[in-house]
Amino acid sequence: MTRRLSELEINASGCVLAPREQKWLPMDTAPKDGTPILALCVHDADPEYSAYSADGRTMLSLYAAHAEGLERVQDGPHVLVWGGGFDDSTWECPGASLPDWWFQYGSDFEIAAYPIGWLPIPEWTAILAAAQNDGSST
Repeated sequence: MTRRLSELEINASGCVLAPREQKWLPMDTAPKDGTPILALCVHDADPEYSAYSADGRTMLSLYAAHAEGLERVQDGPHVLVWGGGFDDSTWECPGASLPDWWFQYGSDFEIAAYPIGWLPIPEWTAILAAAQNDGSST
């Protein structure tokens, strides 16, 4: 059985089925305000994961710096959120710092991801309400 809530389809087990006509959006249009998104992640899609400087030293991309120091998501769809940057510098001692990046939602910015496309996630409250519905169509 499938229920319909606005533009969402929710199957009997409460899973949200995205509309077929929805296409992945480019990452440069994704919100960077803490809003969770559904993203398609591909680890090897980072063209600059590991590059070399003019003097032959290995340089890591921003994603690689986060992924090498922490964990990374497996390839596939994941709920992500932008954030996790840090700066350990003080006025008397320069320290490590990294700007924000994409991380798995709920991972406390410990699991980095390399998204190649994204979809907005409808309001969580609407999804939860529909999943808890007694089975009647909405």
